[in-house]
Amino acid sequence: MDIAIVLALLPALFWGSVGIVATKIGGSASQQTLGISAGALLFGLVVMFGYVIPNGFYLGAEVWVVGILSGLVWAVGTAYQLLTYKRLGVALGLALSTAGQIIMNALLAATILGEWSSLAMWAVGIISIALVVTGAFFISTPDKSDASKPKVDFKSMLYLTISTAGFMIYFVLPNFLAKVGYISSSVRTAGNGLNYMTALLGLGSWSDFNCYLCFP
Repeated sequence: MDIAIVLALLPALFWGSVGIVATKIGGSASQQTLGISAGALLFGLVVMFGYVIPNGFYLGAEVWVVGILSGLVWAVGTAYQLLTYKRLGVALGLALSTAGQIIMNALLAATILGEWSSLAMWAVGIISIALVVTGAFFISTPDKSDASKPKVDFKSMLYLTISTAGFMIYFVLPNFLAKVGYISSSVRTAGNGLNYMTALLGLGSWSDFNCYLCFP
């Protein structure tokens, strides 16, 4: 198997396990967010001082702004996703959260970032989104024979919406600010784009850690 495919699957594997691990360990959503953010801080510091700075990546003021903003909205998404798990359970909450992120990120990438450049891409994209929506609908429909299954109510949907919005902005913001010219093309394309995104990872970690106090 191509190593690039393996690397591409790692984020889904590790991020998908966060809810299961956090729920198994227990604690409130605030405590879980603190733990995840502390881990992100540690990893970000290692990346920053062990890789970004030694390799001379650009760390101008605009990169700091994007990194901090990305970290803040990531913390929002994480905190409210954990609150969603508390109300719906990991199985249902993770499925709905993932579906919402796929749908909204795809739509924003297509409309705001202009990444769907042909009619064929739009056709395949719309069909794919329709299938995800259908799957989310069937997953969220209560089973009348299973009284123990969590029911989707207004509060859980509110948490889910806020979480999806946080992750949506986190994914789209760095590329959107590059698209509108806030981040120069030379900074955005350095190292095939990896320099910019890796620098944001290091810079955003401290705002992840501090922002957890904002949530219940």
